[in-house]
Amino acid sequence: ERVKIGNSVESIGEYVFSGCSGLKSVTIPSSVKVIEGHAFQKTGLTSVIIPEGTKSVGQYAFDYCQDLSSVTLSSTVGIIHHCAFYGCYSLQSITIPSAVSYIGGDAFYCRSLTDVYLQS
Repeated sequence: ERVKIGNSVESIGEYVFSGCSGLKSVTIPSSVKVIEGHAFQKTGLTSVIIPEGTKSVGQYAFDYCQDLSSVTLSSTVGIIHHCAFYGCYSLQSITIPSAVSYIGGDAFYCRSLTDVYLQS
């Protein structure tokens, strides 16, 4: 139900937790620079904090995490790939840090998303 990723991990690989519907909580350390594509797709996550140090959220990384209602992106995130949060239908608001230089298509294809805050 809960995963704590070790402090020496620098990248969360493709599909590593994909389809783990029982996964409700994850602790991502600041050592993680990249969350690769499909890493957490179709999990049961309800909230996620992308920590300081993380630079990129991969394509479909949190695809169809339908219970994901809270996402915190640190100020170091610079790239949000396409469909990163596609189908996160419980997500209602998101704050995009000023470091973000690229947001891919359908990155936030979330039918409940009503508030997007862009930091300057």
